[in-house]
Amino acid sequence: MSSPNAPNTSGISAGIVTLLASAPFTLTLGQVGYKKAMQGRLKDVTDLIPCATVEAARGTAGPYSAGGTAIGWKAEDEPVFRITSYVDDSDAETSEKDIVLIRDAIIPLFLNPKALANLPVQNVYKNAVVPDSEQYLYRDMQNGVIYRAHQFLVRVYQQYNLYLTS
Repeated sequence: MSSPNAPNTSGISAGIVTLLASAPFTLTLGQVGYKKAMQGRLKDVTDLIPCATVEAARGTAGPYSAGGTAIGWKAEDEPVFRITSYVDDSDAETSEKDIVLIRDAIIPLFLNPKALANLPVQNVYKNAVVPDSEQYLYRDMQNGVIYRAHQFLVRVYQQYNLYLTS
């Protein structure tokens, strides 16, 4: 459980999953929303298409400002998460339409800089899509099937207090 005195990276990841699960899209063949949105990668997505995964990708952390007080200081922590959506690629035209439909539904969710703070996810005050991070790709999963995918990065800004102990 997070507090104002500790990072909340796991809670942020769970908050991103919550946003993805609420994504408002209907695919070409009528499927509404994701069948599965989860933290971590999926090994076999056969029965879970369309789906989305959230993975910690990188980040940076440090003091919020120079100095501090005798009892501690504020930390600025910016984890970056990779969000990947998958659709069935058995029909190329349908998969291309569907992956773009999903992209157009989820990118605006994360363009709202207060999307995660409004859930609320503790310690988060802002989120942003990382510029030039979007990619469209084909993924060959462990089941031997190729899926069409869309991937992008979201940087999340959190602050918390660090206290010195003797």
